[in-house]
Amino acid sequence: MRIAKTKQHLTEAYTLAETIMVLMVSLSFFIFPVLSFHSLEKEQSIHRFFDQLEKRIDLVQQSAIIHQQATRFYYDPNRHSLLFEVPSYSSMEWQVLPIPEALTIQRHAPITYAAKTGNESSLKAYEFYWSEKKQRIIYQFQLGGGRYIKKIQAS
Repeated sequence: MRIAKTKQHLTEAYTLAETIMVLMVSLSFFIFPVLSFHSLEKEQSIHRFFDQLEKRIDLVQQSAIIHQQATRFYYDPNRHSLLFEVPSYSSMEWQVLPIPEALTIQRHAPITYAAKTGNESSLKAYEFYWSEKKQRIIYQFQLGGGRYIKKIQAS
């Protein structure tokens, strides 16, 4: 009677150190994007703020022309926000624009757009300081045209 021999299999096992190393590498694929996403999200919120500011400035000026009433916007230090005043019968529902915590406002003055023309009659400016990027973002309003020039300066 013949007895069949079983083949011996060499079973290799991972050591504890190798297992921990693989887990750490795998975990890093999940942790690093989350950490970088947080800083990216903060930066994107700042960019969204400036996009919203520029759109609202244009809409406030257009509202002065269309509704033939003076409109304005100004900084409210109690709310740390910009407030936009338009005629009460307009459909503008976003009259408060909160300024993100990462920005400080260094220069501000009420901007008033004239009825019918939408012109602004002074050389006022809004200046924001972004401490993380060490940048000054300046909106310099032009005399008589109702337009502004946006400048970004490194500090």
